[in-house]
Amino acid sequence: MTASDMCTGCGACVAVCPIGAIKLLPNSEGFLRPVKQDNCIDCGLCKKIQNISVDVKTKDANAFCIYSNSAEILKKSTSGAVAFGLSVMLFNKGYNIVGAIYDANTDTAKHIIAKNIADIQNMRGSKYIQSHTVEAFNKIVYDKSGAKYAVFALPCQIAGLKLILEELNPEALENVLFIDLFCHGVPSNNLWQNYLASIRNKKDIGKIDSINFRSKKSGWGKYTLEIRDINGNEFSSTEDSGLYFRMYIRNIALQNSCYTCKYRGATSEADIKLGDFWQRGIEAKGEGMSSVLTFSQKGYDAINELADFTIKPLDNSTVLSAQLNQDIPIPNIRQEILNSLANEPFDKTIKMFNKYERKQELTRKIKKLGELLKG
Repeated sequence: MTASDMCTGCGACVAVCPIGAIKLLPNSEGFLRPVKQDNCIDCGLCKKIQNISVDVKTKDANAFCIYSNSAEILKKSTSGAVAFGLSVMLFNKGYNIVGAIYDANTDTAKHIIAKNIADIQNMRGSKYIQSHTVEAFNKIVYDKSGAKYAVFALPCQIAGLKLILEELNPEALENVLFIDLFCHGVPSNNLWQNYLASIRNKKDIGKIDSINFRSKKSGWGKYTLEIRDINGNEFSSTEDSGLYFRMYIRNIALQNSCYTCKYRGATSEADIKLGDFWQRGIEAKGEGMSSVLTFSQKGYDAINELADFTIKPLDNSTVLSAQLNQDIPIPNIRQEILNSLANEPFDKTIKMFNKYERKQELTRKIKKLGELLKG
C-alpha cells in the first residue's frame, strides 16, 4: 500500500492490520505515513478504512458557548476547559479516557488511555504537533469487553477510528463517545524538531518536564508557548516572536491533506466538536471560552451533564462563522520550506521564511494603499 498525497497520517490502516505489516513512520517532510513491511499478506483491510475515501456530509448540530466557572481550571486549559471537564466527568462514570500527551522522551505527541486523573491532567491543552495514535487505537478496536471509551482526537483520526470499529468491532461503537476538534492543520514534525533544537542551543533547555503550547500567560488570545525542563530552566515565546507559531498560523508547513480538509466546520464523524470561541457579540470570558457542537444525542447529553460550567446555547452560524470553513491556499514557499527543514541548517530556513514574511507584508501594504487611493 502506498500512502496517497492526501493521507492524513491518522494511523487507522496501521491499527487495523492483523499481522502488524504496516508501520507509521515520519517521511522526509516530517509527516507520519504508513509504510508497508515485507510480511504483508495483501488482505486488503487497510484499503477499506482509508478516511480520505469517505464521503463526509455536513451534519445538523446543537451549538454552545461553554466555559468552566473555576478560574483555576480555566487558567490551565487552552480555551473554556470543556475537554478537561468532560474527561474528568466521564472518567468518574467509568469511561476510559483517550487523549494526546506530550512524550518528553521522543519530543512527540502520542495518544494514551488514562489510568488516573494525573494522566488526564497531562492530556490538558492543545498539542500543535502530529500525534501517534496506533497503540491506543489498537486497544479500543480489539476490546470486546463492552468497556466505554471517550476519545479526544483530530477529526481525521476520529474518522479513521470509526472506520476500523465499523469493520472489526461494530458492537463497540455504542460504547464510544467521539470528540474531535476545530482543527487548523497538522504541521511538519521537522519544523517542531528543528525549532526545539534551536531553543535548546540558545536557551540551555534540556529534557522537557512540562510544555504548554497555548499558555494564557500573555492572555487567552495569544499563542504563547511555555517550556520548563527537568532542571527548572524555562522558555516562552508568543506568536509574534516565536517562529513556530508564526509559520503555523501562516500555513507554511502543513501536510497536504490539511489544505483541502473535508472535516471542517460541521462536517464530522464525532459526537462532539470542540474549539476556541472567538465570536464577538457574546459577553466575553477573558480566561477562555469553548465553541461546542454536538452531532448526536449521546454528545448532547454528555455536554449537558457538565457541572460547574456556564453553558450558553447558540445558533450554529454563531459558532461556525468564527471557525475555518474553507480550503487553505497553499503558500508558494511551502515546498521550499519543507525541503529546507529536511536538508539544511535551521538558520537558513528562518532566513527564507523571514524574507517571505517581509514580501507578504509589503504586498499587503501595497494592496491596502491601492484600495485607499480608489476611495
